[in-house]
Amino acid sequence: MNNEIAHKTDEMLHQAVKSIDALLGEGYAKLNPELVSGFLIAASNNNIAESNRNT
Repeated sequence: MNNEIAHKTDEMLHQAVKSIDALLGEGYAKLNPELVSGFLIAASNNNIAESNRNT
């Protein structure tokens, strides 16, 4: 994995935890990793769709 992809993935992970905890309470993301996983999949799909629109 190149540095740019690793950095983007790290940003998405931190945003997922921050967003989930903001909506559902501090620590909720840590107790529900399947929700974090779903958030990351959705974010990745959105990034792919956005890239396809721009090509």
